[in-house]
Amino acid sequence: MPLDKASLTASIKVLFGANETGLDAAAKANIEQMSSDLADAIDTFVKSGLVTVSSNGATLVGTPGGPLTITALPGTGSVT
Repeated sequence: MPLDKASLTASIKVLFGANETGLDAAAKANIEQMSSDLADAIDTFVKSGLVTVSSNGATLVGTPGGPLTITALPGTGSVT
């Protein structure tokens, strides 16, 4: 499941008070910019993480007529 940066930005705008009445255009623009910058920073931070997983599964490796080797499947991946 990809991260939803647009929803994150919208939520941050609400937290910063973008829906408050009486804000002038400069204040709204400032909230817009700060919300976008913060969402970008959070998105970059989360996506920079390395995910390490282990598996209870196994892979069978072998040649026809030969012995089979069972190998565990731990691994790493990135957040998208």
